[in-house]
Amino acid sequence: MPRPRLDDDQQTAILDATVAVIAQRGAASTRLADVARAIGRSTGTLQHYFGSRDELLAAAFRRLNDSGAEAARAAAAEIDDPWARLQSVLDEVLGGGPDWTAEWQVWLEFWTACARDPELRALTGDVYATWRTLLGEAIAEGKRTGAFRPVAPPAEVAAALLALLDGLALHALLGIASDRRQAAARRIVRRVAAGYLGVATA
Repeated sequence: MPRPRLDDDQQTAILDATVAVIAQRGAASTRLADVARAIGRSTGTLQHYFGSRDELLAAAFRRLNDSGAEAARAAAAEIDDPWARLQSVLDEVLGGGPDWTAEWQVWLEFWTACARDPELRALTGDVYATWRTLLGEAIAEGKRTGAFRPVAPPAEVAAALLALLDGLALHALLGIASDRRQAAARRIVRRVAAGYLGVATA
């Protein structure tokens, strides 16, 4: 029998609450009871709709990724200039707000959980495919219009930029970056991207 479905608002509220609990307690220590307490529902309700703790965590990580990707697509769609469009996608990956590492803390929990859980690990393919596609499309469009002169295929450039973004965020989280500010990470990413794409920047 198919599992009952929540409406979009209810599901979003539960998954956002799950992300908040993961950020506070860590993925390994997040229990259904913790999420149920946060949303004022019973553990049985969560099991009814999501099946298990691991399925709830996977859905929460997917929700976090999808909401970021939707915001990146929406922002990029409003920008005609290829370089500005690419920067908007890179900025969305870095995140925003006064504490830009808060969301990355959740992703660190995701990576840690994936190292232990093969089912969650399989989700990483979807997560990174989403961002590789967004970056690859922006790079390919810039190449098509002549705005970019990439030194490597768009897919390779996208993979390199994602790896750089992850590394910068991890160093900021661990406190080993020479400058932990988001502006510093953004500046580094843009310089590397410009080098890969043959873009002259001020």
